[in-house]
Amino acid sequence: MNSEAIQKAISNLEASRNIRVLFAVESGSRAWGFEGDKSDYDLRFVYVQASENYLKILPEESVIDIEETDGIDYHGWDLRKALFLMRKSNPSLLEWIYSPIVYATSKTHETMKKMANTYFNPKNAQHHYLSMAASNLSHHSTQETEIEIKRYLYTIRATLAAYAIHKTGTVPPVSMHELLKLIDDEPITQQVTKLIELKKTNVTTVMARVRALDQTLEVYRETVLRDIDKYTCESQSYQPLDALFQEVVYENADR
Repeated sequence: MNSEAIQKAISNLEASRNIRVLFAVESGSRAWGFEGDKSDYDLRFVYVQASENYLKILPEESVIDIEETDGIDYHGWDLRKALFLMRKSNPSLLEWIYSPIVYATSKTHETMKKMANTYFNPKNAQHHYLSMAASNLSHHSTQETEIEIKRYLYTIRATLAAYAIHKTGTVPPVSMHELLKLIDDEPITQQVTKLIELKKTNVTTVMARVRALDQTLEVYRETVLRDIDKYTCESQSYQPLDALFQEVVYENADR
């Protein structure tokens, strides 16, 4: 599927739902850089509704979720919901905002990028990624010796994201390639590159766990946990988010 087909899908979505998409990106394995031949397109987007919808006693739905259609899985959040989640430093939203594969963007998208680190909570994000890594290992590893390749990559990426936050204190890169550059560990890079090639070629779906890789990931995990309490969880003001929300809704009313 090419970008033009996805652009058309976004236009059709806007027309059928009477919304304006503020940005639309790829999420999941394609954004992370280890999609397979049969991977779906995970289209994620933030949208604004008609201005009168925000003045109703009963609000409109704040989520658009459409099961896979023509190879595209749709999931989007209304701007109000997205900004509420930004204040909570929601990792999924942050990955959407910084996705390396962008199908549609706007001034609002660029503003949200600038605001994201202000609301970023390193401690919560590290807990999120370490929990994700542990979940993939515990549920998808057999007899502690074999694991699904895609789940191994999910585990590796989540651990590296937590470690990247430890190193920088900022929102981590989305793609595995960028994470590996930030970590700057050549043996890890070589091992992960091999796994990505196995995943993309679909030669096999299960493999033996690599002891040296597991040991390095455990060192990263312990390093993150040792220093995680250095970050505080300070509450940030809603005011800049309110201002952005009002600006976008007013602009949309004039269209």
